[in-house]
Amino acid sequence: MKTKQLSIAALALAAALTACNSGSKTEVAASCSVELSETVDSIAFTDNIESISLMNLQMDDDWVFIFDPHFVFSDNYMYMFENYTMKMLCFDKRTGEKISSRAILGNGPGEIVQFYDMFCIGDNFCVYDEKHIIRQYNSKGAFLGKMHECDDSFSGYNHLMRLKNGDYAFFLRGDRQSDSVRPAILLTDESFNIKSRYFAIPQSKSWLNIGYANPYFANDDIVRFFLSYDTHLYALCDGIEQNIELILPNPLTVKIANSLDPRDSQYFDKIVSYDGNFSDFGESGRFLVFQFKMSGNYYLSMLDKRTNNVVSKAYYDESQSIIARLFDKMYYLSSDGKYLYGKYFYKDLAALLENLGDQPDERLQKTKAELQACLERNADYIKGLEPEELGEASILAKIKLKD
Repeated sequence: MKTKQLSIAALALAAALTACNSGSKTEVAASCSVELSETVDSIAFTDNIESISLMNLQMDDDWVFIFDPHFVFSDNYMYMFENYTMKMLCFDKRTGEKISSRAILGNGPGEIVQFYDMFCIGDNFCVYDEKHIIRQYNSKGAFLGKMHECDDSFSGYNHLMRLKNGDYAFFLRGDRQSDSVRPAILLTDESFNIKSRYFAIPQSKSWLNIGYANPYFANDDIVRFFLSYDTHLYALCDGIEQNIELILPNPLTVKIANSLDPRDSQYFDKIVSYDGNFSDFGESGRFLVFQFKMSGNYYLSMLDKRTNNVVSKAYYDESQSIIARLFDKMYYLSSDGKYLYGKYFYKDLAALLENLGDQPDERLQKTKAELQACLERNADYIKGLEPEELGEASILAKIKLKD
């Protein structure tokens, strides 16, 4: 990896980001640019990984074969949601024991047709749906009523994040039919009254959904996000708009995206020929993590919030270490600012760990021991699975990066 001297602008943004993360306030908006083309160093990348821990949950058919689970944590519980069947599950956060399971697909009280987002208040679970209604449930799956029904002011704002201070950030999905410039974020108080609007940025008429995780998240009161067909990493901290431009050789922009016709049979090939397509965005320790495409290859990067230094690994490079290749097999799902959460298929995780031998990496030895503990805990359930079914079973994991 080639190390470059940070510009004055980069140092200014690094200082501002550090202030945000320490709870201090900054009075000026900050922006800079970071070059991504010379950041690949898989050894430095894996040195930033503190641990890969497996979540030893009680297994059953309710969730083990869910491909794309969403989950959030309350004070005492972990809630899981599957947006195809609209199944809601609750687990004890400490023991991993399943507390309840309920499907909420439908048009009746407490039911929804399309899922947008979810969050927790105390130990209750809240779901934001296609009607812009927020519904609330307890750990037993009981419907507690409508928490709020948004008016037309929130039309198009299909993503919702609850901040630590009790405010809410609504994120604009985008509008394929409009060239108008709309705020990317509506910030409301705890009663959902709009307090302010941020990031008046042109939205593309078309977008490409990539990755399993949302391109945004909130850590405490800081909101960070990517926009489709854009090469900036945006942050909202204490009412201050910040951005980092991520420099790529052949970037995909809103102007380019809007010049392409989605009805063209070559549309997808043209879109993916450009660099960018940022996805799988998260935060842990002192790092922001994201995936991107460059020159036909995919990379996963860690950006140090203190310095803006970036280190990246290439996907599917068999010469890399086992701990680096664990990222190739993990389907990244979400972040709470402390951990990166994802899932493995059992067959993929077991294959990587089976030849570990006496490799001295304590992180891998710990992961292997946790996989064995998960199998032992769920031995009765696993006995009823065919070998190929066990191979497709989900193992949930969380990754902690260094502080």
